[in-house]
Amino acid sequence: MERTSTASISCPTCNFPIPAPSSVGEQVRCAYCGGISEAIQGITIPSTVFVGFISFVAGAILGPAFWQAAKGGAVALERIARERIK
Repeated sequence: MERTSTASISCPTCNFPIPAPSSVGEQVRCAYCGGISEAIQGITIPSTVFVGFISFVAGAILGPAFWQAAKGGAVALERIARERIK
């Protein structure tokens, strides 16, 4: 497939300039580090940012549940709850 556009974006991993994807769903591989960017509805989402966002959300949701599951965490949460209720 021959490219006619000269637009470029920065690689999400190393910031090396790579050609912008020309259509939705097209993946572009960085020639310098091998990182992949994919165009989704005209917006390029770097994979490192996406993984970081998912990790943050999972930690915010699952973190307290894991803390409660541990015996020390359960005791600490109970103590904090009792202090706030008084």
